[in-house]
Amino acid sequence: MIPIPGRKDIRGMTDSERLEAVRRLLHLADAYGLAELEVEEDGLKVTIRGGETAASSGTSRSQSADMALANAEAAAERRRFHAISSPMTGVFYRSASPEAPPFVEAGDRIEEGQAIGLIEAMKVFSEIPADRSGRVVEILVAGGQLVSQNDPLMLLDPDG
Repeated sequence: MIPIPGRKDIRGMTDSERLEAVRRLLHLADAYGLAELEVEEDGLKVTIRGGETAASSGTSRSQSADMALANAEAAAERRRFHAISSPMTGVFYRSASPEAPPFVEAGDRIEEGQAIGLIEAMKVFSEIPADRSGRVVEILVAGGQLVSQNDPLMLLDPDG
């Protein structure tokens, strides 16, 4: 790729600068009536589609652009959170037994090293420790669900 003078590399951008870049792409797609616009740089791929699907459903291009922008903003918001991931493949349990309360709930403040759940693999139960302190924002996996290694289990706000 040939660098453009005065242009920041995508990796050096803040989330708000990335959102602004997506806004500009949405504006270009809308202004030129493009059916599809795809941009890929440094592993970040943005695809904007419009055309018949939006028109046939009664959704205008600007409404489609607004929905895409809202999705991009939600993704940027999630990126500021830390994902606690599964250390191995197995069945995730939120509590030590069916009648016991969950280790953590959304909104709880947790400390690094605190147990946040269990993984059962080959009939062996292993505690999953929090790898960071913070506030639990969202629990992404239900108890009793099979997870793979590195699957995100919950989102943590380190500043919370």
